Amino acid sequence: MSDQNRKRISAVRFIRKLHDSSRSVLVEASNGLEYVVKWLLNPKSATAIHTEALGASIYEEFGLPVPSWAPIEVSNDFVDANPSMWFELQGGTAKPRSGFHFASRSLDVDTCRVFETVPESWHSRIQNRSDFWGALAIDVWLDSCHSRHALFVEDDQASKLTAFFISHGHIQAGLNGQQRKSFRPYLYPDRRIYAATEMKAALGSWVEQIETRGSAVFLTVLRNLEVDVTKPFVRDFTERVLTRARSLRRTVSAMEAEFADAHGKKPARSVHPPAFSTAACDSLTAGRACSTL
Repeated sequence: MSDQNRKRISAVRFIRKLHDSSRSVLVEASNGLEYVVKWLLNPKSATAIHTEALGASIYEEFGLPVPSWAPIEVSNDFVDANPSMWFELQGGTAKPRSGFHFASRSLDVDTCRVFETVPESWHSRIQNRSDFWGALAIDVWLDSCHSRHALFVEDDQASKLTAFFISHGHIQAGLNGQQRKSFRPYLYPDRRIYAATEMKAALGSWVEQIETRGSAVFLTVLRNLEVDVTKPFVRDFTERVLTRARSLRRTVSAMEAEFADAHGKKPARSVHPPAFSTAACDSLTAGRACSTL
């Protein structure tokens, strides 16, 4: 969806607070759908929500699946009426600020199951598994210094899975001249999801796309998001992103050998989905495997 045609919505019903690091909440919006709201001025991060929209939009422009999102208006009356969604801070609570925030469509549906992690034996069921190479290339380009998060949505026949990429609020773009020498900060936690035989061809194809289209895509997304590009820090950020697009092939080539050596190692944490439960689950964006509700 083009950001210029993205309809703004408003929060009409608070559902629950989510147990994730960004202090998100699940709400029902004016269009009747449920959304995960990440606060624009979350006390934990003043800038992450801007980059959530930026990262999600860039993924969309390159054809990678992400949950649909929209700017959501949260009124002061709505905040006051729902103290359960206020931030819990040391020594008390704080109200979220009213106004427009980032809302990501919940992937909860009645006809399928969704998982944050899947065992290796399920990797062959992921019909867009090769998209993880695209996500890796984009995350290296943008220097999204957070392990790649994804949700796996099962189809109606419980035979195939589709990966949706979430959590884009950690874009650094080489801040302070930092140049990482490993894929490690950008990878999905279970490296076995990357088919090693595809690395050269798949990464090469994505790097070529980013070198060819990346700068134009980035500038288009900034314009559609109505970012004030005259601000000095935005100009600096933009220049770093455009420079990284031009040098991406060299950056990726330097990382490939290290990745090949480490590929196939078991992840540090379990990747088996928890047992299903009929109890109400947290929002999928909060990182839980959910049953059909």
